[in-house]
Amino acid sequence: MPKGFFLAVMSAWLVLGATPAYADKAPHQIAGFALGDNISKYESSLNRASSWPVRYQEYLTEVDLNNVEGYKNGTLTYGVCAHPGTIVRIKLKYGVSNRTFFEDLLTRYKEKFGDPDEWRGDPFQVIIAWKWAFKDARKHNISLILQHSMDDEQKLGNSVKLTDMTLLEEELLCHEKKKAPATDQKKAGKISRKGRQEITDFRRFIPQ
Repeated sequence: MPKGFFLAVMSAWLVLGATPAYADKAPHQIAGFALGDNISKYESSLNRASSWPVRYQEYLTEVDLNNVEGYKNGTLTYGVCAHPGTIVRIKLKYGVSNRTFFEDLLTRYKEKFGDPDEWRGDPFQVIIAWKWAFKDARKHNISLILQHSMDDEQKLGNSVKLTDMTLLEEELLCHEKKKAPATDQKKAGKISRKGRQEITDFRRFIPQ
């Protein structure tokens, strides 16, 4: 067998062989909830009274979960534009809030998914957060964040956030496309921004 042909075959084998393994590693579900499912599948677990559009992201709706075993609380976020009712994010707060439990979780996360791709915490480790990024078999970008918080202004304890970034971006694009014809609003916005640039008295904007 010619050497060049052999190397080409080996290279193709390595690429094709590695892709499914990488895709298989991408997580899609936790605690019985799965990204891409329709929200109606989990109706019995939802607190519908808490359902509300996500602030500054009107193309998404978030709803609280009721009594998830092992977790203190949680939410499911689903789209309302490109894929109405499709779950794009799962957020859960673990029932155990101490740092030791977080370190145990982090060890197991690393064993399953490898080392994190990005540090998302702060330099003083008041917020300790690690992010993993995956591309699944459908070429969707999946984000996984494990966090421990000791910040009184945030939710204290340990939490996990699993997001299908591709579905989320599709919701955003759908929303922007529907808003595109509103040219008058855009013009009004430009006038408003110009007005803000002319402000000279900033006393009411500065803490006293």
